[in-house]
Amino acid sequence: MKTDLEKLKQVTVLYCEDEPELREVTSSLLDRVVLRVLSAKDGAEGLRLFQEYRDEIDMVITDINMPNLNGLEMTKAIKEMVPYMPVIVTTAYSSTDHLFEAIDIHVDKYVLKPLDAKKLLEAMEQSMLYHELRSLCRDPLTNLKTRNALIRDLEKSGDNRLVLVGIEEFSHIQDLYGEEISTKTLVALTQKFHKFFDDRYEIYRVGFDRFVLWDRHPERAVETVYPALEAFEKECNKQGVSVAGIPIHLILVFALAHSNDGHTLYYTQYALRKAMKSHLKFIVYNPEDDKDSIQHKKNIYWTLELQRAEESGKFVPFYQPIVDTKTQEIDKYEALIRYVDETGKHELPAAFLDIAKKSHLYSIITRVVLRHVIETVRTKKVRVSVNISYIDLVNQDSLNDIETLLEENPDEAKLIDFEILESEKIDNYDLMGNFIEAVRRYGCRVGIDDFGAGYSNFSILEGLHVDFVKIDGLLIQGIHRSHRQELIVEAIYEFCKKLGIKTVAEMVSCEEEYAVIKRIGIDRVQGWYLSEEISRDDIPDA
Repeated sequence: MKTDLEKLKQVTVLYCEDEPELREVTSSLLDRVVLRVLSAKDGAEGLRLFQEYRDEIDMVITDINMPNLNGLEMTKAIKEMVPYMPVIVTTAYSSTDHLFEAIDIHVDKYVLKPLDAKKLLEAMEQSMLYHELRSLCRDPLTNLKTRNALIRDLEKSGDNRLVLVGIEEFSHIQDLYGEEISTKTLVALTQKFHKFFDDRYEIYRVGFDRFVLWDRHPERAVETVYPALEAFEKECNKQGVSVAGIPIHLILVFALAHSNDGHTLYYTQYALRKAMKSHLKFIVYNPEDDKDSIQHKKNIYWTLELQRAEESGKFVPFYQPIVDTKTQEIDKYEALIRYVDETGKHELPAAFLDIAKKSHLYSIITRVVLRHVIETVRTKKVRVSVNISYIDLVNQDSLNDIETLLEENPDEAKLIDFEILESEKIDNYDLMGNFIEAVRRYGCRVGIDDFGAGYSNFSILEGLHVDFVKIDGLLIQGIHRSHRQELIVEAIYEFCKKLGIKTVAEMVSCEEEYAVIKRIGIDRVQGWYLSEEISRDDIPDA
């Protein structure tokens, strides 16, 4: 077997050997291979060194027959302190009794003297690899199986009933008592789990403050589960878990799920989140309540579609006319992104925009829209407005993409406007100001979309020197029935007029709304009353 010494270079070894010459020779060999060697002449000194350097020691190599304390007695004491400490035993005797005792205290390797350097190093490497793999499936703090082990075990099983146990507000215990006490609390809680549930459940630690009880008897009625859980919760909450003489009172939440479809752990996680939001101590997973799994499938679908957006051609802008209120002529078009599937069905942005933002794929949409708009401007010779999100403004890569496209298409850039969305979310006016200055170099005009929505305020207009303002559609809808809305829109118009900023009313849907908008004096109007969005092919040639 080829030995990979690289794995041992960061290892600190405790080496115990009572023969001085062998101890010196072997220590010298190890010192050239590992990070550090701590040598001891017997088990008593070895145990003392381990207690002093336990946080640094990664492996123990020990002889068996030594004075004061033999190697196996020392190993047993070490394993009580650190159960998963790798231990290699070296001995000149192949005694069956020694072998059985070594196995009983979980010694990793048994190497016979006289020591062969290659065999010793191979044993060290194998032992470290074993413990690396074991740590994936066994929690070193509680000695419970881990989430990885649970997933592996569930794959081998069919009908499963799990109880996911969460500790509510465990972070408060950490803040109140510190890391040492909170860690010992988890150990003490594990001991209580064993006391209450060892006869019926396999116990796992699946998160920092999350445990799973795997019911060994899922065929039993679910009603038989509750008494033990209730008694356990009562003891942990009322009596508390004793740590260093301190009664730590824990609020436990239990989520139960039973299925044979391989998703039982997910079901308990969903149920636990719901229980904690609703301040419930016990909850049973109900698939009829699980809207998350349906939404997750939709999220995955849209994420994959967005990643392929530039190649698939399914994300397509449509164009809605923006009309001059006085002349009734089309001033420009707004590009509105749509998803068109293989059947020709259209999906509105509400289906995918939020997912695009959360999956950090929004910049793809911006590129798709801008490229399409540039081609539309080139072929139809019309002015087009493109929406730009605050996500684009804070993403330097997206800004670079926009500027590159404008620079590569200077003639078309002069007929492109940008409408800044969600301006109320941007508290850095320099960010917007820099963008406006950058695109104006290419002849673009810039406006604020949805003005009057949320926390939009007039100081934005004074500070940014925009070309136009699009008044939020919620202020336009029903304006003919609301004197208050009419006053707000009129105030926006008068303020913009004094600053030389054009105004656009969007979402105008009826003649009555249009009449009010025209009476106020709004410069441009957009909405279904005038025209729905149309494809590029349907735009009249200029």
